[in-house]
Amino acid sequence: MLLGINLRSVKLEDGIDLDALAEKLAGFSPADVTNLCREAAMMPMRRAIKGLKHDEVCVHIYMYVCMYIYLHLYIYIYAHIYIYIYIYIYIYIYIYIYIYIYMYIYIYIYIYMCVYIYMHMYIHTHIYIDR
Repeated sequence: MLLGINLRSVKLEDGIDLDALAEKLAGFSPADVTNLCREAAMMPMRRAIKGLKHDEVCVHIYMYVCMYIYLHLYIYIYAHIYIYIYIYIYIYIYIYIYIYIYMYIYIYIYIYMCVYIYMHMYIHTHIYIDR
């Protein structure tokens, strides 16, 4: 269990049996297991920078950090752009439908009022003519 907790963020190769490894670590203190896991996680980085000068290591770290920040900003910006586009489209469609529906309601009311006024005018004019 302690190995699983300490190695949860470490990329392990396929086929590594943590239970068999835990049996080999019987008698180790939890601090020893934690330090062992930390050293195991650092080994690939040490192999990668072996033979490089301090300045070269700093450049590699700087490039990695810049790429990390760039990718996260890229994802953040484009995610927000897509969200704003969807919100804009949703609002545009909502307003279009709102205007479309109310336009027909107003047209219907206008036609109804015109017919109503025409009918009253027709009825009243014919009543007076017939008398």
